[in-house]
Amino acid sequence: MSLSSAKRDAKVPVATGEYRRQGLADEPRPRREKRRKVFQPARIGSGSEWLRAHLLDISSAGALVYCEEAQAAPARLLVEAAECDLGHATIVWRRGNRLGIRFERPLDEPTLQRVELYPDGICAQLGDAPPLR
Repeated sequence: MSLSSAKRDAKVPVATGEYRRQGLADEPRPRREKRRKVFQPARIGSGSEWLRAHLLDISSAGALVYCEEAQAAPARLLVEAAECDLGHATIVWRRGNRLGIRFERPLDEPTLQRVELYPDGICAQLGDAPPLR
C-alpha cells in the first residue's frame, strides 16, 4: 500500500490541493476541532491596512471568514473580533468572498466563548476572557 492510498483509506486530513489530487475533494473532510457557528463582526489585516469582515464559524484552530474584499486580504493577517485580538492567522483557502483561516496559536476556551457570546453581552460574565482593548 502506498502512502497516498494509506492516507485515503485512513481518511487522514490533508492539505486542500493534495485532497483534490487524491480524488477526495467531494468527500467531507474530518475536522479536528469543533466548529461554533457565529455571526461576529471582525477586522482582518496587517499594519495600517484593515478590512471589515464577519466570522461565520470559529474553532480553536481556525475560522470561516466572510469579507467583501477577500481577494485583497494578505496571506498572513491579524484578526480582531468581540473587542479582542485573536492573534495572527494564515489564509488556507479563498472562495469568492469567503476565507478559511488557521490561527497561529490555538484559541483558548474563554476566548472562544467571548467570540460566541459577545453579541448578547454575556461575555462580561466570563472572568477569564482576555481584557478588552
